[in-house]
Amino acid sequence: MTSRGASPRRLVVFVRHAAPPVLYLFVAIAATWPLTPHLADSLPRGTEPVATVPLFNAWTIWWNCHQISRLYQGYWDAPIFYPTEDAFALSEPMPLTAAGLPVWAASGNLVLTYNVLLLLALTLNGWSGYCLLRRMRVTTWLALLGGGMLETLAFVFNEFGVLQLVPLFGILGTILALDALARRPTVRRALGLGAWFAVAYGLCTYYGLFLAVALPLPALCLLGRKLLRPRVAALLGLSALAAGMLIAPLVVAQWRVTHRHAMARPENLVRELSAHWADFAVTPWKPRLGWEGRTETARIHIRLSPGMFKYALAAVGVAWGVWRRRRRRWAVFLLLFLLAGLLLAMGPYWRIGPVVPYDWVRAAVPGIAEARNVFRFAVFFQIAVTALAAFGLQALWEMSRHLTRSGAFPAWRPRFAQSNQTSLGAAKMLQGAVVVLAIAAVAELWPWPQSLYQVPSQVKNEQWLDWLRTHTPPHAVIACAPFPTGVTAEAYEPTTVWMYWGAFHQRRMVNGYSGFFPDPFLQLKEAMRTFPDAHSIYALQKMGVRYCVVARDYASQEKILLNPFLSQDVEHIFADDTARIDIYALRALAPEN
Repeated sequence: MTSRGASPRRLVVFVRHAAPPVLYLFVAIAATWPLTPHLADSLPRGTEPVATVPLFNAWTIWWNCHQISRLYQGYWDAPIFYPTEDAFALSEPMPLTAAGLPVWAASGNLVLTYNVLLLLALTLNGWSGYCLLRRMRVTTWLALLGGGMLETLAFVFNEFGVLQLVPLFGILGTILALDALARRPTVRRALGLGAWFAVAYGLCTYYGLFLAVALPLPALCLLGRKLLRPRVAALLGLSALAAGMLIAPLVVAQWRVTHRHAMARPENLVRELSAHWADFAVTPWKPRLGWEGRTETARIHIRLSPGMFKYALAAVGVAWGVWRRRRRRWAVFLLLFLLAGLLLAMGPYWRIGPVVPYDWVRAAVPGIAEARNVFRFAVFFQIAVTALAAFGLQALWEMSRHLTRSGAFPAWRPRFAQSNQTSLGAAKMLQGAVVVLAIAAVAELWPWPQSLYQVPSQVKNEQWLDWLRTHTPPHAVIACAPFPTGVTAEAYEPTTVWMYWGAFHQRRMVNGYSGFFPDPFLQLKEAMRTFPDAHSIYALQKMGVRYCVVARDYASQEKILLNPFLSQDVEHIFADDTARIDIYALRALAPEN
């Protein structure tokens, strides 16, 4: 009898644990629609005007998957920006995107790999948000809706074209691990905290670095008096040591490149990309429900409101959480996390009289001086507001449940409650209102249909890609034209298309795109403005370029081959009439004495 009864119980437990991630997968599909029918051929741009960043991140995923088979030999010397060393450390490395290797190995489709990782990240965001809210003792159905709110967080979908900003589960997992350590300090949980922080950093160095600044003060609320115990302090040190050891390869390479290229951000750029008070009152897009905010005074690229319903519910959640002793620890933690995200996102605009605390942060924390988009601290603000909104819904729900169970209002009975029947009716109305508010909080900033970029066909480009693979040595250096002529993301979209093709021909390129641009590339970019002429060809030869891949619509064969100044240095060696691509061999320069 016991064994027969155990199986249904195990099934119930399995369904209870499996249902949330399955639900959040469907939420991810719905929120990114119409991406799912185009998983294999299109990349979502989010609010990006062009596909430069998605294409660049797709290439990054390929490089991380490719490096596993090479045991990460030469990991930082990615085949871009030749001959610059450690070129991969000039931007977000996202090493954990190597998790896409099974999809890439099975399909050979880089777009599919990118989109599977994207949907997986959203699903884990919702699931980890649900786990966090359940840890905060939020009712199951409200925690499920709260996880949905975190999965469709306005900040994430406003930055949806920037893949590294999508995964929040590293941040939420770090908070969960911190709470687990506070509840029962053990070595295993201390190592778990360090590992979760390393996950956050490995998914997005921005989030990891910012979390190291924003989390310590709110963490005091979770640890409380236990922080005074020597054992707990030692375990926190162990967590920091474990995290440091795990992220050390990333940090060392980034530090090396930062100092080699003097990569500090200009003060005017930091100010431009810092938040103002008014930015937190404007939603990133027109909401399905509620008020958009004063858009006439808003900046297009920085709109940080998570929604008016969430703001209102968060205010209820703060008051209720601080009032209820069992909830106070989490309420104060979230309130401090909210303030940390709000004030740090303002960067130099956060002032205390003549003092600018952000200047202290830049001076004290390595890496912050290189951070450009300071407003991204607001992700912590929106996470905290959303969690507090779930607290607010929990407060209203508990009140309605109390009224339903008792059949009457509690001790403060309002004067209009003439009978228990009136009280019960009011309680049911309140329950219905809570359900409506919860749905409204999820739906108010539900993303609008995604704008998709259809990636150029691999089949159409297979001829010239195959020629490069089979007719050039593995160490060959190539240049692809057109080169960018501007500094905007739009100007670099053709470059990231060339990088995307680099995943298939796997030859070193002088082209490249990243968060920073090395000086040799910038000098070559200037010379390539006049391509094809003797000056630009000579600049390519000096860089060690042996082959030049040229889009025919940019420079025809006649324009290049009929130039008398190029006849000795350029030879046309392959034409792909389907893709309208020509490949030229460049004469190698004689070695200098």
